[in-house]
Amino acid sequence: MVSHPHARKVLLYALSPRDPRHFAPQLVASLLAPGDQSGGTRKPLALRALELIIQPDGLLPSLLQLAIDRMGELFLGDSTFWPHVAEDRLRLHLLAEMLIRR
Repeated sequence: MVSHPHARKVLLYALSPRDPRHFAPQLVASLLAPGDQSGGTRKPLALRALELIIQPDGLLPSLLQLAIDRMGELFLGDSTFWPHVAEDRLRLHLLAEMLIRR
């Protein structure tokens, strides 16, 4: 997931839900906000996000370990696999969010 440019959006959302640095306010208002009223949601968004991120087996510790193990491949890229790696700045956005949340 970390290597695919579109899949990284999912990870960014998990690390920083609805952050306007990563998600347009129009997207949040039209697609995400209507789900806030869902009866199936038991926990507030902030609590859910925090639990996903900080638990020892959660997303952030796993991503940080992955970054340590495979930093060059994941964040500098492999131009044979993804030819537009220099244009793929979302890799660095994800790394920045991981380090900010650390």
